[in-house]
Amino acid sequence: MGQSLPTLCCGAVIEHGDEGCRGVHTTKRPPPKLKSVGARAAGRFFDRGREPVALTDPTGEIARYARVQRDCMTRPAPPKSPTLAARIREAPFTTLLITVNVLAFCSEASKGDTTQTSVLLSAGAVERVHVLAGEWWRLGTCMFLHVGFIHLAWNSWAGFGWCGTVERSLGKTKFLAVYLASGIAGAALSTIVQEVVSAGASGALFGIIGATLVLRYRALGSWAALTRDPFARRVAMIAAVWTVLGFSMGMDSAAHGGGFAIGAALSWAFTAHDPRIRIRATALAIIAFASLTIGAVRPWWKPSTLQAEFLASYAYGYFMGIDTNGAGAKYLVDYDRARSFSQLACDGGSAIGCEYLARIYQEGLGVPKDEAHALRILERACEADHTHACFMEGLLLTDRPADAPPSQIAPNDAKAVELFDMACHAAQRDWQACVNLAERYRTGYGRPQDTPRARALLEEACVAKNDDGCAGVIFVDAGNSPGPEREANIAKLRAMCKEGAWACQLVSETAKWPAGTIHAL
Repeated sequence: MGQSLPTLCCGAVIEHGDEGCRGVHTTKRPPPKLKSVGARAAGRFFDRGREPVALTDPTGEIARYARVQRDCMTRPAPPKSPTLAARIREAPFTTLLITVNVLAFCSEASKGDTTQTSVLLSAGAVERVHVLAGEWWRLGTCMFLHVGFIHLAWNSWAGFGWCGTVERSLGKTKFLAVYLASGIAGAALSTIVQEVVSAGASGALFGIIGATLVLRYRALGSWAALTRDPFARRVAMIAAVWTVLGFSMGMDSAAHGGGFAIGAALSWAFTAHDPRIRIRATALAIIAFASLTIGAVRPWWKPSTLQAEFLASYAYGYFMGIDTNGAGAKYLVDYDRARSFSQLACDGGSAIGCEYLARIYQEGLGVPKDEAHALRILERACEADHTHACFMEGLLLTDRPADAPPSQIAPNDAKAVELFDMACHAAQRDWQACVNLAERYRTGYGRPQDTPRARALLEEACVAKNDDGCAGVIFVDAGNSPGPEREANIAKLRAMCKEGAWACQLVSETAKWPAGTIHAL
């Protein structure tokens, strides 16, 4: 074989008669009509595979070889692949963003299972109702959160390569602007077009993919060259595959699309050579970004009836620490957020929202205790025909035991009974109000004593699957039954008794009955 040269042109294959170095390194047998560069003694022969070939024009071919040799020796050696440390030094913001993602995931994991919507929402994931309720900052925080460790690992691995290249090409500040704007725009479009809980850096990473294609276009100089370029085709294929997979695997394709569009638009503006084009492109990118964010936040928004119920559901989660949508999942109790959501839900016509808001002020949860304000909230809701609010208002006005804590409002038991009666017999009956009204007829407090009527109301409530109504029926039957039947009914009450349940109070009341006698109720 020929003698090796110490540069890129070592063993380079050149076409017969070519004076330039083609830069192709090979140690294999060259194809026909090609000769490997290498000299025998005195320049009399060139290698062609393994067989020496006599030169037809030794002087001319040796001269050409000398020129190629000179070109090779003066050409700089190819750059070495940078080390990991060098890549980190050249792309510090890429490393910083990945570090922030990891730290955010650790904080997220400390709250519970990172695949549960309740944990994601508590950590700052994006969701339409939360954003419309004033939590616009979720458009930014969601890009640093991830749904499980595999999601984090994949985005970190992919992001290190994509982001590092774009940061070195665009510069640190422009890269950071593209990344953050793409992440926010992706979250905004996701919020606009769908009602889901979303988290992850994918929107920002698709923005970086859009920037990569723009940079490739600038390097090649034309759309025709871009469409023929293998690298650009490979990048476009990756984006297309993940978009298709997104529709079938539950990924947020809206966030991917929004991030890609804004990332490409900003990169186009940053890399434009003509200042006038750069200004126009920057203005258009800013307008598109602002339109998406304003469309997601909508400062003028008022909740619809359905959205008010969504707000009330979330308010319940933050008020009680229970996720109504996830099996066994827990929210972090957050009375401030529960109050904000309850207020919006109540204003939107949700009776449950009004109830939670009134309870927050009545019990002083996260705010100074204000029973008078709670009463005003319930009065307004009751006037709007929310029957459960009428029942809650009646509870606030009921006479209280002597040993109860002092109240900020004067009791009005007569009005309370009227409210119970109205809520019980409304078009949408409140069965808890019926139970309270039945108790008044049973005891004769605020109403003439009427045990049959009390039992009838309790039985209606029980048929409607109200546990207190069923407990009341059993209690009344126990009081009017002889010994064996009474004991059987009391045993049923004990089985229904749970912590805080009305059945427990009824069980304790049966203990006061004289043994062996019928206690007429």
